[in-house]
Amino acid sequence: MQATVEEISGFKKKVTITIPSERVDSEIEKYFADAQKSARLQGFRIGKAPMQLVRHTFKGSMQEEVKLRLHQQTFSKALEEQNIELIDSPTIESDIPEQGNPFTYSAVVDVMPEIQLKAYIGLAATKETYLFKPENIEAELKQMQANLAQLIPLDADAVVEKGHNVTVDFTYIG
Repeated sequence: MQATVEEISGFKKKVTITIPSERVDSEIEKYFADAQKSARLQGFRIGKAPMQLVRHTFKGSMQEEVKLRLHQQTFSKALEEQNIELIDSPTIESDIPEQGNPFTYSAVVDVMPEIQLKAYIGLAATKETYLFKPENIEAELKQMQANLAQLIPLDADAVVEKGHNVTVDFTYIG
């Protein structure tokens, strides 16, 4: 596997990955061998269809499946080798895998931009000091109690007092 990186902008890179034909052929052969074992083709028992018929019947699905397998096997490894960290899903443009040919695909990835710090030495910064006040603690505790309070239903004949929550259902007839 060979990976090359092209910088598109400060936060986008294009990674082009080329997989040798031997590995592509190996994946294609694995796919067809698995397909032959479970193929349900008319006139043949399961797993007994001739390979040529399996290749002809499953060529379209082979291309998609092998393409996905190769992407999954090589993409993260290529990013790791090139020290690229993604921040979003890549946009992948891909060839169609074919027997005897290398497979090439490219991915446009978003990466964290490089931030260059300039002239930060000598900047003044002030540190805030925390002043302890007991009333702040009391206010926070009362707020926590109010947040964790549970509503308990009262009897139907109970009198509504200050601090009670009331739900009123009415229908306007006008």
